[in-house]
Amino acid sequence: MRQFKNISNSPFTSDAAIILEIRSLFPNFDEPVQKLIAGMAGCSPFLHDLVKKEVNWIKKVLKSESSPEETITNEVLQSSNISKSLRVAKARISLWTALQDLSGNWKLEEVSKCLSEFADFSVKIALKYSIESLIADGKLSKLKNNSDADQLGIFILAMGKLGAWELNYSSDIDLVCFFNDERLIENEFFETRKAAIAVIKRMTKVLSEVTENGYVFRTDLRLRPDPSVNPICLGFEAAERYYEALGRTWERAAYIKARYCAGSEKLAVKFLSTLYPFVWRKYLDFAAIEEAHSIRVRYQKKAESKSISNILGHDVKLGLGGIRDIEFFTQTRQLIVGGRDPDLQFSETLVALAKLAEKGWVSANTATKLSEHYRFLRKVEHLLQMVN
Repeated sequence: MRQFKNISNSPFTSDAAIILEIRSLFPNFDEPVQKLIAGMAGCSPFLHDLVKKEVNWIKKVLKSESSPEETITNEVLQSSNISKSLRVAKARISLWTALQDLSGNWKLEEVSKCLSEFADFSVKIALKYSIESLIADGKLSKLKNNSDADQLGIFILAMGKLGAWELNYSSDIDLVCFFNDERLIENEFFETRKAAIAVIKRMTKVLSEVTENGYVFRTDLRLRPDPSVNPICLGFEAAERYYEALGRTWERAAYIKARYCAGSEKLAVKFLSTLYPFVWRKYLDFAAIEEAHSIRVRYQKKAESKSISNILGHDVKLGLGGIRDIEFFTQTRQLIVGGRDPDLQFSETLVALAKLAEKGWVSANTATKLSEHYRFLRKVEHLLQMVN
């Protein structure tokens, strides 16, 4: 089995029926591979269902010399039913990632990177499909034969865990969507904005709608400027004015993890470069430092209300000393000193912690302990999500 030369870990199940079932489904596979798949199926109803549904696919990829990730994405690209093929691909990526994760073949970063890369791919495909389908419906009058995102002027930024390549098995994806309000494709501004909003609505439906094949990703668009007032796709000049005049510290923290995801990469790079002074300030007044500190203090007080009286039911993400607490600790320090030192401007939590220690902004002991705890908590989070 080329893909599993070194199985250093395997879940354990005592369910004799599942063990016999897996052996009958994979009779020609080595015992360690059978044990791995049986352990997965015995510990997770979700993965058990996937294994039974994808027996032939699992056999194929374990014997193949080509990359399963490439095979999965190529099948989507060749499909005439994007909605269904993306959902099938998501299930297969989850299954493949779980196999690599539980076998000990992949580290946390490799698991998160694979899930994040598939999310990027899904957003790009869903955006392209949405533009093409609206053109086919005659709703983008100036783009009858052109689905190029540069022409329409839409670009999408990945935020949060997706922006930092830290996606987990059950993450929502945080996206912020903009269009080019400097050069209008439709007749005037409001028509162009209406067209851009229609594209994003259709894209979100492709990703989020629950069908008989499940869903691809739950999609959260609320990190855009003033989401209660502004539409889901905003002109980027208007966004620049908002951040310049009204941008808050928590929004600066959010943009630490922002990166290009889909649409016009040229416009995305331009937009992020204009926001650089907003996110990474060279000079901070005491009020800004106090506000950055107060973000974490407020969060800690909220988390402390969920004190750890019993490990059963403890929230590994939002609870006291949880994943979010470590992320906030890291980001607030980046906000305070990152503008003066580009070496601290990393979106990945573990990389940023290591750099903060290297530069003397946190102790090496603190960075080491928090990194160990972060890896442990993310592993627990992944295992909990795999169960069902």
